[in-house]
Amino acid sequence: MSIVNLAALLSHELGALLTHWLGVTETNFDHLWQLVLLTNLSTLLPLPLLFLLPMTSSQTPSGEENAEIVWQSPNSSDPAILPHPPDRIDLPAPIASPISLSETD
Repeated sequence: MSIVNLAALLSHELGALLTHWLGVTETNFDHLWQLVLLTNLSTLLPLPLLFLLPMTSSQTPSGEENAEIVWQSPNSSDPAILPHPPDRIDLPAPIASPISLSETD
């Protein structure tokens, strides 16, 4: 959160600085196209730093990237090893029937 807040603060301040340097005011829009171009191109600045990101996800423990997921049907005691969840799982019937909300006089 602190990095996101710092980035928001810096982008706001740098945008104000660029606006001042280019002379864009509420009545002078002569260099507005340059300001828009610079701000849009600045979004590409992090691209050269992509190599610094880790190759694996922090969501999976190390060594388990290629592990298969074990899915177990609620009606079965045998787990089935599947690469993804099944399309349909048969669930047991509900214990009670739904209550009708219609009025009967």
